[in-house]
Amino acid sequence: MRRNKTFISSKYYTMLAGGTLTSLLVTAVLMADTFIAGLMLGEAGVAGVNLVMPIYSLASFFALMFSLGVPILYNHNVGAFKKEEADRTFGTGLLNTIVIGGILLLLLLLFGDSYLRFYGASPEIYEMAKGYLKWIRFVIMLTPVNSLLSGMVYADGDETVSAVADLIWVIKLFEGQSV
Repeated sequence: MRRNKTFISSKYYTMLAGGTLTSLLVTAVLMADTFIAGLMLGEAGVAGVNLVMPIYSLASFFALMFSLGVPILYNHNVGAFKKEEADRTFGTGLLNTIVIGGILLLLLLLFGDSYLRFYGASPEIYEMAKGYLKWIRFVIMLTPVNSLLSGMVYADGDETVSAVADLIWVIKLFEGQSV
């Protein structure tokens, strides 16, 4: 039985391909820090990265809370021809993710060292974790905004643009260049 190619089916497959690529890339990037730490810094480096990961997971929680909900509400309002409400929804989500990112950064600046000391890690692991936290705190700050904007690109129907951007990002990542 042959199926006719419809707009919805082609949209589904492009979103499926883009979403799959994005999920694979996020997984690779999250594991990359641990792999690099293991190869370059040894066991203490891996332990230091893993000491910081719960903070990153907290940022991911807030990122997913907004990046999953806001695009759905936005699309609902656009579908109901409520453009002003859709724009207000996006604006509120963007403001909330910026505020949450700022709060997370502030908490890390104020209590990041206390958080690391709480675990009672050895001095070597503590120094590795402190060095990693110094750089990852900016990623943690931007994670909610990044996830929201990525979700909004999909909600706006530009999954091809998102997939191409992710592909370029991976190519540059493996070439060792920053994007």
